[in-house]
Amino acid sequence: MFKNKIFRKQQLKFMVLNLISFTVIFTIFGFIVFSQVQNTLFTKTDEELKMVKEKINGNLPDNFKPPPASGNGDSEPRQNDRPKNPRIIVIKWDKNDNIVNQNEIGTSFYEDYLEDYKPDKTNLDTIANTNVNNLYPFRYILFEK
Repeated sequence: MFKNKIFRKQQLKFMVLNLISFTVIFTIFGFIVFSQVQNTLFTKTDEELKMVKEKINGNLPDNFKPPPASGNGDSEPRQNDRPKNPRIIVIKWDKNDNIVNQNEIGTSFYEDYLEDYKPDKTNLDTIANTNVNNLYPFRYILFEK
């Protein structure tokens, strides 16, 4: 009977130690995976934002591949100011912080989110985060053309 109580106590102790060990290991593993995924997503987004900035400014890098020909017999590739990625929206402001390409970004998107939004000019030429309507996070780059 006494041996059974000691054995039971040791089993409980080892079970708790194993539970704590696995919890710590999986927590560390979870943080590593989360940080790697977040870093990868931000890196890809930042590269795409920089590429769009260079495309708009006309400073395309050497490895940039233009889109294929439009198929209408022209050998020249299509030239289009809009980015090909549908997740990227180009917003153009005038000197008075009014959006000048409202018709290109969509009426409902403009009316719901951007009508009262003003750009933060302190982050010029740097990639930063913002919240629109204090609800939706966006990553952006603000630059002058």
